[in-house]
Amino acid sequence: MREWNVCARLLATRAEPVLTLDVSPRMIRLTRERSRQYANSEFQVADAVLWEFPVNHFDCIVLIATLHHLPLEAMFTKNKGCLEGWPCFSVQ
Repeated sequence: MREWNVCARLLATRAEPVLTLDVSPRMIRLTRERSRQYANSEFQVADAVLWEFPVNHFDCIVLIATLHHLPLEAMFTKNKGCLEGWPCFSVQ
């Protein structure tokens, strides 16, 4: 199981709401099944490169074993406006 699967549940105990994206329908299905007790969690099958991140919407973005698979400059340029307030960007 991917490490973020556990991370999504840990974040759900401390943050609200929590949105989990993955390009794999299977991973989203498994994570959704294992996270039923967290009503504050949403799971979407999505490609982070193509997904339209809403402007000023997130307080924190956490990437787990992801960033090295993405075109860095395009990702940071595209998503620089989606964090609001005192933004937090965590990469693991």
